[in-house]
Amino acid sequence: MRTPNKPLFKAYELVAIAVFVVAAAAVSSIGLVY
Repeated sequence: MRTPNKPLFKAYELVAIAVFVVAAAAVSSIGLVY
C-alpha cells in the first residue's frame, strides 16, 4: 500500500490540501459574516 511513485496519491493529496484551504476560508468568512 506504500508506493512512493504514485501520481494518483499525489493528486489526491493536492486535492485534499485544496479542500482543507477552501474549508478554512469558508469558516473564516462565515465567522466574519456572523
